[in-house]
Amino acid sequence: MSSVNWGGNHGSAKCSKKDHIRGVNLLKHCDQTFRADPTKQHSNIEIDPSKSYQNQNFTGMSWKESREKWEKRLVELDRTTNTNKRDDRIEMTSLEMPVPLGMTNEKAKELFQDFYDMCREKFGDENIISATSHFDEIAPYTDAKDGMIKVSRPHIHIQVVPEVNGKLSNKDFSSLTNILKMNQAVEKLCNEKYHVRFNTGETPRRQSTEHLKKNSRYAEKLTKEVNQRQEYMKNIILDDGRTAEDDFMDGGDGSVVNEEKNKIPEELVKQRDDAYREKNEQGKILKQIQEENERLKREIKERDYKRKCIEKGIELQKNGESIREELHSLLSNLEETGREELDFTEDLDRS
Repeated sequence: MSSVNWGGNHGSAKCSKKDHIRGVNLLKHCDQTFRADPTKQHSNIEIDPSKSYQNQNFTGMSWKESREKWEKRLVELDRTTNTNKRDDRIEMTSLEMPVPLGMTNEKAKELFQDFYDMCREKFGDENIISATSHFDEIAPYTDAKDGMIKVSRPHIHIQVVPEVNGKLSNKDFSSLTNILKMNQAVEKLCNEKYHVRFNTGETPRRQSTEHLKKNSRYAEKLTKEVNQRQEYMKNIILDDGRTAEDDFMDGGDGSVVNEEKNKIPEELVKQRDDAYREKNEQGKILKQIQEENERLKREIKERDYKRKCIEKGIELQKNGESIREELHSLLSNLEETGREELDFTEDLDRS
C-alpha cells in the first residue's frame, strides 16, 4: 500500500566498520551521477541509467559530501549530548515513500519536495544526510497475489540520523507513534493539496517466488564477491600509503579496482546478463501494455463521442416533436378563431 516505509531492506547502517561501508554504499546507490553511469554494476537490476537524469537531489550534495556531513554529525553528537556508545547502534535510517497511484511525474516531483520539507522540519536539517527521488526504477513486475503484470512507481529516499533529544536512538525514532503521525501528515497533504488518497489500503507490491529467488541468488553472489574483493583490497597498499579499500571509500576507481572487477566469476556475469535480459523482456511487455492502453483509450473516446451524438440526436428529436405539437396546437387555435369570425360575419349578413 502507499505508506512511508521506515528502514527498509537496506535502510539502516550500524556503527561497525563493515556496516558503515554499507551506509556509504547506500549513499552511492542514491547518487544521481553514480546511478547514471552505465559502466557501474548495480545490484538492483531495475535501475535504468538512461532515465536517471529525471531523479531529484534535494540536498544538492554528492554522495561524498553526504558522507562527510553524516560522519561529522555523528562526531558532533558523540562529543556533546549522545550517550549511546554501543557498537550495534543505528547511525542512519532510510525513509522511503512512493507516489500515490495514478499521480503524474510532474505532481510527483512536487509531492516529493513537500515531503522533503516536512522531514527537514520534523527531524532537523542537521540530521538529513541525503534526499533523492528515483524515476529510473519504473519497471513491470508480476504480482504474486493475482499474477497480474503491474508497474512500479517513482519514490523518494531520505537518509536520516536517528537522533532524538540529542541521543542516537533508532528505537524511539522509528516508534509506531512517529510512523503513524508521519503517514497521517502525508495523507492530509495528499488530500488537501493534491486531492488524492495516500493510504489507499491496496496490497503491497509482491513479486513471484521464482523472481524473488532469482534476485536473491544474484544478490548473494554479488555480495559475496564484493566482500571478497574488499578483503583483498585491504591488503593492497597503494603508492601513497593508502589501502585500495581507502581508495574505494574515497570514490576512487583506479587500476586496482578495475583489476578486481575483471575477477568476477563467469557464472556471476551470466547471472547478471540473464537478469538484464529479463529486464529488457519486461520492458517489451510494458511497451505492449502501454500500446494496448492507448488503443483502449482511443476506443473509449470514439465510443464516448458516438454516445454523445446519439444523445444529441435524441434530444433534437424530442425538441422537434415538441415544436410539432406546439405548431399543431397553434394551427388548431387559428382555425377555430377563423371559423368563429366567419360564422359571426354570416350572422350579420343574414340579419
